[in-house]
Amino acid sequence: MDIYFDAPNLLSFIRSAKKDKYGDCIRMLKDHFSLHFSFSKSDVESFCDDDMNDFSLWMRSMDNLKEDIKWGDKTFDVSFDLKQVEKDQNKLMSVYCLQNSQCYANKGMLLIASLGDEVDILSTLFIESNQYTKNVFQKIKKWDDLLNYSSPTTDIILVDRFIFSNQELYSSNLYSILKVLCQKVNNQRVNIVIFTSKENGDVIDWDAIYTGIRNKVNGRYRPNVTFVTVNKEVLKEHDRSIFTNYKVFASGDSFNYFDSQGNKITKGRYLHVHSCADSSNADDAKVLVSDLQKIVSYIKEEIHNPNLIIKDKVSNFINF
Repeated sequence: MDIYFDAPNLLSFIRSAKKDKYGDCIRMLKDHFSLHFSFSKSDVESFCDDDMNDFSLWMRSMDNLKEDIKWGDKTFDVSFDLKQVEKDQNKLMSVYCLQNSQCYANKGMLLIASLGDEVDILSTLFIESNQYTKNVFQKIKKWDDLLNYSSPTTDIILVDRFIFSNQELYSSNLYSILKVLCQKVNNQRVNIVIFTSKENGDVIDWDAIYTGIRNKVNGRYRPNVTFVTVNKEVLKEHDRSIFTNYKVFASGDSFNYFDSQGNKITKGRYLHVHSCADSSNADDAKVLVSDLQKIVSYIKEEIHNPNLIIKDKVSNFINF
């Protein structure tokens, strides 16, 4: 994962050493992150004495980094705009500690730290304590509990061959899950893509589901929703997965956990949350997206049946 710092935010982060999670965040940066500084090495010479001393001391402690620091990265030097990161998986899964990104800090689409909040933002990438992967099955008594493990996101990609097997469960599961995962997004449109299996005998009212999702999720900024519907020979994913920018959720038998009365009906034992702060988890997430892209490409280039991809066809991670 990449993290972008300008000088004020980096100095603010350095001076947050007394915060509880600071040490864990430092280890996370060393082990898993690529550091991008908007300022150059020569710019450090213009720091005041206190800033120079704090920065120099911190740099001496940052040994054994995963990658060399990218100095003088001017990618976001002039301005920060979501259009700069759309369609770029790495930037959509990055952390931003930049003064010129503050207008987006409260949008809930990307992890953007206000001055002084660097440790707090970074620590949201941990799944309880300092873990990157955790089975939270027993802690999910209702889908609202998933909010404790969600992060800002621009996109949600849900993979479940049987999520539409029982329409009586849509409200208590699919709609509830999507609503929770979009809850941290403020006044922005989220892109939702659902990969599912549709056999010849299935009768599914896509219009009703589309309307149901848009009415339940994210207030007046109704999401873009796309359904990718193929048979089980094409959608070979056994695992039920939900990809978001910073977290991936992997379930056992289904995401249909609750009946209409809120009773847990799943026979599964596992609901793992994987933080993409861990480089292995991030690589796995990108492989998942790549495999799903292959399904879309197969539909377009081999099957030549555009009717299998339904509704908005908008995503920052899947090319339709």
